[in-house]
Amino acid sequence: MKKNRVIKAIVQLVAQAQELALSIGIPNILQPGLVKEMIIASILGHELIHSKRDADACDPNNPDINTNIFLVMWAVRDN
Repeated sequence: MKKNRVIKAIVQLVAQAQELALSIGIPNILQPGLVKEMIIASILGHELIHSKRDADACDPNNPDINTNIFLVMWAVRDN
């Protein structure tokens, strides 16, 4: 029983997150990798780029500096 309540709560929170995402132009919060990209961009203080074909994020002070989540994760792993 508890597991079903937890799953229902998660579904409700994802629905709320999708509503918030739509308010800033993100059509699909469940796009593969998007939430990870949001987390990394937030940690780095970068702006999220949510289109699939572009970089994951960019430095808000210099949009020419782009971030790819896999490169960041690789760098963190090696340190």
